[in-house]
Amino acid sequence: MALLIGGLCFPAAASDFTVRTVGALPPPASGGVKNPGVAGAFIGGIGDQIVVAGGSNFAQGAPWDGGAKQFEDAIYLLTPSGGAYKCELAADAKLPAGIAHGCAAAAGRSLYCFGGLTAEGESRAVYVLTPTGNSVRVDTAGELPAGFRPAAALAYKDEIYIHGVKDGANAFWRFSPVSGKWIELAACPGAVRSAGSAFAAQHNGRENAMYLIGGRHEKDGELQLCSDVWEYLPVHDKWQAKGDVTVGGKPTVVMHAAAVPYGSGHVLVFGGDDGRELLHRAALERVIGEAATPQEAESLRGQLREAFTGHEGFSKELLAYHAITNTWVSLGEARTGFPAVSTAVVAGGGIVIPSGEIRPGVRTPDVQIVTIHETAEFGWGNYSVIIAYLLVMMGIGVYFVRKNNTTDQFFKGGAKIPWWAAGISIFATALSAITFISIPAKAYGADWGMFMFNMTILMIVPIVIHYYLPFFRKLNVASAYQYLEQRFSSPVRYLASVFFCFFMFARIAIVLFLPSLALNAVTGIDVYTCILLMGLVTIAYCTMGGIEAVVWADVVQGVILVGGALVSLVFLIDGIEGGFSGMIDVAVTDDKFNILNFAFDLTQPVFWVTLVGGLANQLLAYTSDQSVIQRYITVKDTAGTKKGLWLNGFLSIPIAVIFFMIGTALYVFFKQQPELLSVGMSNTDSIFPHFIMCRLPVGIAGLLIAAIFSAAMSTLSANINSTATVLTEDFYRRFRKGATDKQAMGFARLSGIVVGGLGLLMAILLATFDIASLWDQFNFFLGLLTSGLGGLFMMGIFTERIGTRSAFAGFIGSIVILLIVNSYSNVSFLLYGFIGLASCFLIGYLSSFVFGRGK
Repeated sequence: MALLIGGLCFPAAASDFTVRTVGALPPPASGGVKNPGVAGAFIGGIGDQIVVAGGSNFAQGAPWDGGAKQFEDAIYLLTPSGGAYKCELAADAKLPAGIAHGCAAAAGRSLYCFGGLTAEGESRAVYVLTPTGNSVRVDTAGELPAGFRPAAALAYKDEIYIHGVKDGANAFWRFSPVSGKWIELAACPGAVRSAGSAFAAQHNGRENAMYLIGGRHEKDGELQLCSDVWEYLPVHDKWQAKGDVTVGGKPTVVMHAAAVPYGSGHVLVFGGDDGRELLHRAALERVIGEAATPQEAESLRGQLREAFTGHEGFSKELLAYHAITNTWVSLGEARTGFPAVSTAVVAGGGIVIPSGEIRPGVRTPDVQIVTIHETAEFGWGNYSVIIAYLLVMMGIGVYFVRKNNTTDQFFKGGAKIPWWAAGISIFATALSAITFISIPAKAYGADWGMFMFNMTILMIVPIVIHYYLPFFRKLNVASAYQYLEQRFSSPVRYLASVFFCFFMFARIAIVLFLPSLALNAVTGIDVYTCILLMGLVTIAYCTMGGIEAVVWADVVQGVILVGGALVSLVFLIDGIEGGFSGMIDVAVTDDKFNILNFAFDLTQPVFWVTLVGGLANQLLAYTSDQSVIQRYITVKDTAGTKKGLWLNGFLSIPIAVIFFMIGTALYVFFKQQPELLSVGMSNTDSIFPHFIMCRLPVGIAGLLIAAIFSAAMSTLSANINSTATVLTEDFYRRFRKGATDKQAMGFARLSGIVVGGLGLLMAILLATFDIASLWDQFNFFLGLLTSGLGGLFMMGIFTERIGTRSAFAGFIGSIVILLIVNSYSNVSFLLYGFIGLASCFLIGYLSSFVFGRGK
């Protein structure tokens, strides 16, 4: 296998970067021009501007030539202008004194500046700099905690976290810009570091974290240099060691390097000082102080001067730390190097590093921008596979168009679809492209904690078969919501139908948009092209061929999905050192198989949350979702439907294992080969498509991308057909009493086109916005809209006393409760379905004692 794979042609996918100068700071306010630029300034991005305040320089000459360090009070504003930055002194604005070598973080519309050094000593003040046009308002926000000397700061969730030292030990504080309060937190337990540490926040695959990297400390005249990395978890107020900065297999000291979080999992570290020459100069200075004669001291000072003047500049290397796999890689070297003792700001389509120190004692006024380039070439070999797949889907629609002459055939397939095809269709519909992408991403970023959520299907199938299926089969109606009219009243039916249609519009847009976004990130295929291809082809075949085309397309798509997943897993394991056993060893060591987390925490996907949430969500899908229920009546008898449901359940288990295993294999693969990771990956959900593009051969990569298309289109086709069914049966036939079956068929096809078209347009609209938390919002609305529908069916089937008014009370009450839960708690969205379902049923039942028994 290794020989076979090694001989195949792989598509190109890599990260690269360029550095260019986009501006320069004006001469320092002190008027010196021999050494322009500043180091240790307060720097931060506010809107589209960058503030640079204070800093130190040797404006009148180098320190080895007698130049004295000067502390600046000037404030500069950097404003984007035609691909560069206009760098100007802020009008009528200065710091209260010359200050440098503190730390700063931007929060809201202001830059908060902490501590630092002045010509008179340490500064204890906290200054707030707020840009106002071409000027900056300077305010104060109190003082630092007693004895605390800040060294590094970052903003997180409207608060600022600051590492520093107090009484010769590490200290860590949180500052609230709103209240001005300071709260002392757990200090880093590692070696003391009073200066030079990089500090950045990033998601580690499980939760948001902060990373303290390298640094230095001076004690009793001795320099202590740090190469280690410490991770801080703000939710738990806990630090944990993450090993050393490792380049080329060796621990590397990193000091005074600019660092910034980038993409969905990386922290970029720009240059810095490795400390070797610093230690050499410190040793010379110590020997000079111990020289026996003036001549010896002068000779040593000459060596020290040569050490300064002969310095070739700080590191030119751009390092990337990946928080999920805890690995380091070098992205290469910049031709001119990176300035140290500066700050990196994500702005202008790249990372801006203003001014700084390029060699010991030498500043630069230049403003650099670093641009990360992600190259991905999809190629015609892959395109041809996708085109062939889309043509097959169109062919299925054309084949069945002649067989759909009645609404019974269009909506129910004449009840002639084999039970096994219906079962595969339900399975393929449930496995959307979002699932295809996100399950491996969850296992890659965290562990198997979500596994139980997928296992609950087998617990739900007996309940559906025993209690719900008899009602749907007995009524034999195209729309599931017709049952609600017979059990309650027509207003309840209309309520359910309207909510279902709104939910479908949203789901169609999301199922089109999110996979397109992930594919665009790694393949380079335009987002709009992905949306249009999937949307238009799906609309065409499902409106031409009806439910039969949908089901048989699902069968083909199900085969592609499973086959593609298996092929990916084979290539993944082949690319892992040690193969399958090597993967297991690494995954066990890193606790990636964790399933049974019995902690009682309703905010995290622990065992109880995934079990209860999974049961509720599966129950909702199989008892109130028209796109699933419609399959129940496409089979000729109840026995066939039961077999189809069991087949779907038994298919779901091994497929879930495969997808979770893919996620684990992705983690081990990229932990062993971190250089293959995309630094600019904007979302962890893109990790599986990224592997497909960077490691699967041309053609096979196209097949796997076609599998993602398949996963999306199987869900889309079911959504479009089921919505057309509801619109036709629950509204058109109801309000167009004299309509013929032929007219209803025409409306069904037209409504499918309109529904699909509206969903497609909504997906295109979403693509124009920067919506970081779209998936979380979708899951909230999923629980909000579908739990009430499930509650209506549960009230109707399991009780006799609940009537129309009580059903309405339960439905509306569940929405109110979910809105309250979402606004005032951190409960996991996995429980929204259960909360909505339980509250709907309970409120409906209790209100029946007020409104009376149903009739």
